[in-house]
Amino acid sequence: MSGRIGVVGDVAFDYVIDLDEADAPDEKVIPRATARLLGGTGANAAAVATTLGSQVSLHANVGDDPTGDWVRRALTERGIDTTHVAVSPGTTATATILRRGTGRTVIVDIGVGLSPLANAPTAVADLRACDLIYVSYSPEAVTRLIREGLGDRLVAGLEGWMLADNDFLHALARCRLVITNDAGYAALTATGSVPQAPVVRTQGEKGASIHHPDGTTVLIPPFIVDAVDATGAGDCFAGTLCHYVAQGTPLADAAHLASASAALSTTAVGAQGRIPSPNELESLAAVPDRDKRENGSVPLER
Repeated sequence: MSGRIGVVGDVAFDYVIDLDEADAPDEKVIPRATARLLGGTGANAAAVATTLGSQVSLHANVGDDPTGDWVRRALTERGIDTTHVAVSPGTTATATILRRGTGRTVIVDIGVGLSPLANAPTAVADLRACDLIYVSYSPEAVTRLIREGLGDRLVAGLEGWMLADNDFLHALARCRLVITNDAGYAALTATGSVPQAPVVRTQGEKGASIHHPDGTTVLIPPFIVDAVDATGAGDCFAGTLCHYVAQGTPLADAAHLASASAALSTTAVGAQGRIPSPNELESLAAVPDRDKRENGSVPLER
């Protein structure tokens, strides 16, 4: 069974620059290699869920510039429906990713990317027909969809900067599920607000954890791989998690599979350099001691 997922978020042109680990002798830096790739938190998650077999509608906004045309073609090549990708006056989101050894710096020019619901009435009508809605990088979209009564199927991608918006903070409490990272979770905890939904926290090499409203925490162990680039790993985690949750997979099992998926994604360059197939990520996730752990996870008191 495949679920229908609506993804609301940004799409971007990723310019990846691979640099030598040693500092350059002057201000001129010659890269070892460069790549021009499809990216953006919404597009990355949509590509993963599509590859895993979900029916995905992507709601995003690109500029009326040549980069916007390139991004829409790239989305189509990934098999992603661009029906709800709006074109607005302005520039398409661009991310410049500087890679130096295992470290990286990401410089984002968001352009028109913060308005993924540019065609709001049409978008809301489409999203009502979805089993699950994932919103990334747009606190305004989360607030709008909560007001439209879609909180029971809304998964919010949280970054710390979003919490400055009080409307978003109140809307967050009514979502079905929240996905964030260590920094976002720390910022959320600092507000004193507890969403009435599980918060799934990605923790990089440490794996992940699920924080339930009753105060209990479930640990999701990490997977050890030969990582070369962590760009987009969190988006891969989110897309995988949403795919399995939409299928009715228990949350802890879905998070276990998402952790495996994110780990595999780091073994290639670029946010969409490697999107694992269902067979290979389920094979990796079937670790020997899995049956010894309840729902593929380890409960822990918080």
